[in-house]
Amino acid sequence: MKTRDAANHFGSKKKLADALGIQPSAVTMWGELVPISRQYQLQVLSDGKLMADAKPSAEQCQKCDRTGIAPVDD
Repeated sequence: MKTRDAANHFGSKKKLADALGIQPSAVTMWGELVPISRQYQLQVLSDGKLMADAKPSAEQCQKCDRTGIAPVDD
């Protein structure tokens, strides 16, 4: 999932951050791709209009901690 697609869905990066309960600067730090753990949250928050990537990229996986579970985006 691309960050711009998620921001467009919610109306802006600030509104996207508000929906997730995080700071807008955290969204900016994502870069082009939303971390996989946040993708699942956005899939739920958008009632399926935004869909998590079936196969996360290496970049998305690097945004997780050593166990590969918890995001380090905020």
